[in-house]
Amino acid sequence: MNIVIDSNIVLLKESLELDYKVITFDGGELTPKLLQETNSEVLFVRSTTNCDVFLLGDSNVRFVGTATAGIDNLDLEYFEKNNIKWTNAAGSNSISVAEFTTLAIKTWCEKNQKDISKLTLGIVGFGNIGSKVGKIFEKHCKHLLVTDPYIEHINSINATLCSIEELLSDSDIITFHTPLVSEGEHPTYKLLDLNKMDLIKKDALIINVARGGVVDEQAIKIANHNPNNLIFDVWENEPYIDSEFAASLFISTPHIAGHSFEGKLRGTLNMLQSLELYLGKSIDKSLILTEINKYEKYRLSSLEYIDLCNKLENNIQLVATSNQFKEILNSFDYKKFNKIRKEYPKHNETLSYDSF
Repeated sequence: MNIVIDSNIVLLKESLELDYKVITFDGGELTPKLLQETNSEVLFVRSTTNCDVFLLGDSNVRFVGTATAGIDNLDLEYFEKNNIKWTNAAGSNSISVAEFTTLAIKTWCEKNQKDISKLTLGIVGFGNIGSKVGKIFEKHCKHLLVTDPYIEHINSINATLCSIEELLSDSDIITFHTPLVSEGEHPTYKLLDLNKMDLIKKDALIINVARGGVVDEQAIKIANHNPNNLIFDVWENEPYIDSEFAASLFISTPHIAGHSFEGKLRGTLNMLQSLELYLGKSIDKSLILTEINKYEKYRLSSLEYIDLCNKLENNIQLVATSNQFKEILNSFDYKKFNKIRKEYPKHNETLSYDSF
């Protein structure tokens, strides 16, 4: 059986190539022709590859895995009609994104001489990532607000559940952690639009580490929100992003918040486990399990806020990554976006999985 794999998925090729014919491609460069010529049945991608009729229509692909939490790159309606099984890596990089968010907030507070203990933090979306951000900050910020239409009560941490309008109006820091959903009862596409921008304090920090499109970039510009109070890791129309907008923000990064080594390994582990179910046979996962348990971690409860932030700074080169990204925005093309993501240096998580 032939398997096509995005080369950016850590150790997936190495885990499968002894038993299967593996073909790799660079993110964003997959073509229908490759799938047809290799007659591949299984495809593993990341968020930059859209899997729909245009890519898969003339192929033999019957199983698709995206090694990311988001599934907006998968046409699930097409999958269902054509009996294509699929999986994603929900939660695999949640610690990584929560740590990125924590360091981003600390960096902004430090730059603007703000004390986190006097600020209200608003979390939009309280799933795998948002709940971890809440756990980290519940004892450190003045108030913690949460909005999520799927949550009726919050028992795990000391936070107030409220409407998105209340959260936007009352928060000094607003961080988005939702999937990108275009339809249904609770769509998140352009969740922060021009009308809602009117609710936000002029000096509030807005962080988008969710998905491009959750925050309307044009609305941000029209509202003239101070770019020094904007931190984005995700962008509309990736990899064909608005480079001028990205270059103007306090911190801009190329969709790497979830790119910790452990997060990538958990994503790969999820892909292998789901493939096992599809094939009905076991796959050797020892390579992944060995790597994922190799590095020292700390329990959240054992660290003071400043100690946590110092450790995060040692692991995540946030400002340096932002500066490097902004350098390529002057003469930008989408291949540079994919390249900088692929070459993002390896970093490890700080917090242990059982901290949450």
